[in-house]
Amino acid sequence: MKEAFQFLIKLHKRFNDRRKTLLNFRYKLQSRIDDGKKPGFLAGKKV
Repeated sequence: MKEAFQFLIKLHKRFNDRRKTLLNFRYKLQSRIDDGKKPGFLAGKKV
């Protein structure tokens, strides 16, 4: 059990900053959608 907890701590330390960045981006995107703007394509992905 202790090893599993230590593994989770390592995952948290490694990915938490990225998780927060992506979550913040998602909140901002949702806010723009709520204001009536439509999401666009990722740069370089249009056909």
